[in-house]
Amino acid sequence: MRRLAPTILSSLLLLAALAQSPAAPERHLALTWNTSEFIAMEGSRLRLQHRYDTTASPLLWLEAEHPSSLQLEANKTVLDDSAASGGRCVAFVDKLVYVIDVPEAATYESWTRCFFPFAASWNHTEGFDAGDMRTVSDMRPEDKEQAGKWVWVRGPQYELKAGANNYVFDGYHGGAKLDRILLSRDLSFVPDGMGGPASTNIAAHRTGRAETRDLRLGPVEQWLRVEGIPAQGVTIDASIDAGQSWKPLAADGTLVGLPARAEEPNTIRFRAELTRTDDHDPIVERLALAYAPGDEKLLTVANSHLRLGFSRYSGSLAEMVKLGEETVSYMAGDAQHPLFRLYVQHPDKPDELAEISAFDGDLMKTDVRKNGRQVAMEFALLEGKLLARVTVRGHGLPGAIPAPVRDAGR
Repeated sequence: MRRLAPTILSSLLLLAALAQSPAAPERHLALTWNTSEFIAMEGSRLRLQHRYDTTASPLLWLEAEHPSSLQLEANKTVLDDSAASGGRCVAFVDKLVYVIDVPEAATYESWTRCFFPFAASWNHTEGFDAGDMRTVSDMRPEDKEQAGKWVWVRGPQYELKAGANNYVFDGYHGGAKLDRILLSRDLSFVPDGMGGPASTNIAAHRTGRAETRDLRLGPVEQWLRVEGIPAQGVTIDASIDAGQSWKPLAADGTLVGLPARAEEPNTIRFRAELTRTDDHDPIVERLALAYAPGDEKLLTVANSHLRLGFSRYSGSLAEMVKLGEETVSYMAGDAQHPLFRLYVQHPDKPDELAEISAFDGDLMKTDVRKNGRQVAMEFALLEGKLLARVTVRGHGLPGAIPAPVRDAGR
């Protein structure tokens, strides 16, 4: 088991989480996905896997929002843009991958349709081989006429082998956006406008499933609903017995009637099924669980000005109390927030960087010391292969409440 160095939680991060929304009688927890079959999992986003080939045409037109897999920066999602092909594009790309079948070896040239908000030195990285990733200069500071609009940028030429090839991108940060990619066997072809019709996704599977881990929560008065279910092509099931049995949810996502324990900890997991039709490719952007919490004895840490309360089941920040002549309670709002988020090298997949948070692990141990002025929490992550210990000390907490945090009674 690996161990992370002890971490003192930044008070600024805690207060940023607190400031997002006013207190509410219900709480929301964003769903993240753990396992899948024929589904591309992209953080909170789900869609059926895509695959392409170059048999039908010398021009392969790829939409940026429909790769084989997509990893964006944390808390980023696919963008709506009326000037982009199909009305959508991507930005803040950590990794974009297209699986492309090539019938016979040939030379291809790449083009990208992209947007840069101002003239500067813009570039991205792309390639078909981990050892041959290439930096492409998209714009120079003197290219002022290309700033603030969608432009086609010529990329490298590649000698592609017959069979499956993985086309990998990263970049498009700081306001840059990517709309389309063209791979062309016709080396004299120059795209313009939005380009040609999107090439067909040849993925064989029309249905796929994804499943969350068990969400470990404290006492729950009532399960309310799952929010964000698309109107077409997506069904959601819920389980409160670790996946032994499943309850199909109605289209509105209601969970009313699902048993909840008001005085004991609860677990719940979800399963999504996506089904493609000839005219619709379903995408799940973000789903969230809404529930009414029960009473829970919190883990607390305090100084003379402030007391913070944490769930003893998930470690999420649940309470903030201003101490002094007038004691005022503040809550973490209607959302739960993980204590930390990490990028780590996966122990079983050394070539992959995994993004994990406190919600992706199990809170194994808690320790309150120094008369409530220090609390430590240990989380088992990556199926117990990584141990994270978070320590919050009262002397590191601020003595003032930022303005956006609201009184729990209002």
